[in-house]
Amino acid sequence: MKTLEEWREIQKRSIRWPRDLKVAYVMLEAMKDSKQSINRDAVVTLKQRIREITKGIVDEFDSKERILVEDCDYYVSKIALKAKSREEAEEEFRREHYIEPYHSWYDCTGKPFTRSHKVVKQRGKWFAVHHVSFDM
Repeated sequence: MKTLEEWREIQKRSIRWPRDLKVAYVMLEAMKDSKQSINRDAVVTLKQRIREITKGIVDEFDSKERILVEDCDYYVSKIALKAKSREEAEEEFRREHYIEPYHSWYDCTGKPFTRSHKVVKQRGKWFAVHHVSFDM
């Protein structure tokens, strides 16, 4: 029988997005209908995970970066930052996420570079909207 921590880890990996809720409910029904003894903690953690996702408690569904728009030569992403102020958020973005352009003697390198970014605060947390283009 799996430990509570093992069940939590399995559920965090397998139930991350709203589309996975259907799978979670099927798992829950299977546990209820099963004739075998089921770990009660597993059922409780599964129900908690469902509630977290449906109530939006899980920040961006455990994702640090989320692609908002993409095309063949650019994409726009939203990046969760750990900063507590706008200045810290700007510094964190520059330090960890800014992509310098790569200058080459040759025509097109295909390398990504930061075209622009904007630091925003949503629901009390700092995010960066990052516009990345490709040298084409």
